[in-house]
Amino acid sequence: MKKVLMLILGFVVMTSTAYAHPPSDIKITFNPKTQEVKAVIFHNVSNVNKHYIKKVDIAVNGKDDLTPLT
Repeated sequence: MKKVLMLILGFVVMTSTAYAHPPSDIKITFNPKTQEVKAVIFHNVSNVNKHYIKKVDIAVNGKDDLTPLT
């Protein structure tokens, strides 16, 4: 019984570190003069060093091979 309890506890601890949630809001604007798309992504977290948005993909007309600006 003790081994089972430790196994369950270890599983809970390991999976809790992989918790993720989607952004709360995304505001997208397009400037026709410069042909630029701007995306502002709102993602409220308690620790910005450990929980952040890793990647954003943008597709235009089904093509997602755009080069992002950083």
